[in-house]
Amino acid sequence: MPAMMFTLTGDGDVAPLGVLPWESEDVLQDLIGRAPQLIGGAGTRLVLAQRELGIADAPDSGSRWSLDHLFLDAE
Repeated sequence: MPAMMFTLTGDGDVAPLGVLPWESEDVLQDLIGRAPQLIGGAGTRLVLAQRELGIADAPDSGSRWSLDHLFLDAE
């Protein structure tokens, strides 16, 4: 599975670096779960609460959707 790599420039713009193929989505999700600064930037204080969290569309129904990661802000 390809993943776009990017960087933030000095003026805050996003600059693409290229595409990096991942062995699987699970490998990428594991990396993001262990290093949330990859999606939040340096100094990010995110805490992984749960991975692959099921989300129901009604109070009495089962999971219809899922979140790859549920992060909480450390503050």
